[in-house]
Amino acid sequence: MARSVHFVLRCLATAAALLVTAPAAAQFAALDRMDHGHLIGLQTDFTHEGGSEDMLPRTEIYGTFQFDPHLGFYAQFPFVHMLPAKGESESAMGNLEMGGFFNANLGGAGVVVRLGVGLPTSKLEGGNAQALQRNAWPRLTDYALQLPETTTIRASVSPTASAGAFFFRADVGTDILLDQGERDSQLLLRANVGVGVRIKGVALTGEFVNLGNAQELADDAFAHSLAVSVRHGVLYTGVTTPIDEDRVIWAWTVGLSTEIADDRNSRRRRVRGR
Repeated sequence: MARSVHFVLRCLATAAALLVTAPAAAQFAALDRMDHGHLIGLQTDFTHEGGSEDMLPRTEIYGTFQFDPHLGFYAQFPFVHMLPAKGESESAMGNLEMGGFFNANLGGAGVVVRLGVGLPTSKLEGGNAQALQRNAWPRLTDYALQLPETTTIRASVSPTASAGAFFFRADVGTDILLDQGERDSQLLLRANVGVGVRIKGVALTGEFVNLGNAQELADDAFAHSLAVSVRHGVLYTGVTTPIDEDRVIWAWTVGLSTEIADDRNSRRRRVRGR
């Protein structure tokens, strides 16, 4: 018993030390995550729709691994739930995305090129389509991962920059939606921008995410969201809200991400925006 208590106390002390001593990384909560180094993370979101008492939690595991100074691969996998005030709850897997990325670092600036595929691991079962659709706002840039029975080819280019305490990232990308049953293939366009600042071990960000259907010009074919986040050590939290929606929607985020030590990458300081 004493050994068990001692082990738990050591774990708590280690976690506290990480939170106190780890510097705040220049990462974003709502933008693309592919960048430099090794990273594993877990993000949980809670979406609240004005006028509704339904609970909409979303959980995502993700990671990146860099096996070369310029090359790496990544994966991310969301899970969504809908807990209605009345009726039965619904849960669903999203689409598993895997791919590779190339990065180039030029002092205080850099660029990340990403190419991946979203596999059709999400299936339509019962009423889970609502759970998938209503949980899209926390990660609007990854909307394609919550389209059931859809294969997606995803590509993006992300310039990054840093100057002193300030850092910046933009994402410009496309999603080609395939295997949608009777529906034709579609092309989605993504354009995101984020800015941040580090203040005494804390990183603050503001983020603007945009998604549109390239084959439609109607207003409802485009979606936009604003997000802010606060990060300290391995923990981060934030809030996202859509723009131009008929009702107020808030998505609250809490996450944990940590970099895996790598001597090759620890020797180089880089801008990171995941």
